[in-house]
Amino acid sequence: PIRVLNLFAYTGGATVATAYAGAEVCHVDAAKGMVQWAKENLALSKLDDKPVRFITDDVLKFVQREQRRGKTY
Repeated sequence: PIRVLNLFAYTGGATVATAYAGAEVCHVDAAKGMVQWAKENLALSKLDDKPVRFITDDVLKFVQREQRRGKTY
């Protein structure tokens, strides 16, 4: 499967597009309100059943943890 890491993901335009295309998406933004907005946009696009992981966190800290875990996108 194609796995996409969307950093500084804002309202989720790229998240919605890549989920629609069939990718597994990890959506990361530090602003809780933006992550919520992205979730709403995914639902409005009728794609809320797609494999999207929403993370509210500092992007640099998140990426460093993912590297330590050996996670790739």
